[in-house]
Amino acid sequence: YFHQNNIDYTLVEVRKSGALRLADNRIQGNNPNIGSVLYRGDSEAILVTTSPIGKMGAPAPIHLFKVAGALDIETITKQIYYLTKIHVGAKQNTRLPITTKYADLICKNLEYMPKNQFLYKLYFL
Repeated sequence: YFHQNNIDYTLVEVRKSGALRLADNRIQGNNPNIGSVLYRGDSEAILVTTSPIGKMGAPAPIHLFKVAGALDIETITKQIYYLTKIHVGAKQNTRLPITTKYADLICKNLEYMPKNQFLYKLYFL
């Protein structure tokens, strides 16, 4: 469909699960700063979007995979990072980009949602 209609697109997979952890030996405590990225080739990146609460533990980065499309992984990573900053219900970054976070919240709470709630507002906000 996209090729037939000359529409540029990029398909990206955002994985929130996994035992990924990053450390930065240049920083005391070794926790990388928010926005730190580790690129693994032309189609894979590991992105830190949050910091640990109270400096305890380590942040759980998200894993990004470029599946198809024209955008480079650096541009994709920047866009995903910016999408972690626009959740209307939070003062800090969310771990996931807002598009993925909302879908995740819907899936986790679908059985608790009152009937026809989708017609009026985003019930999880």
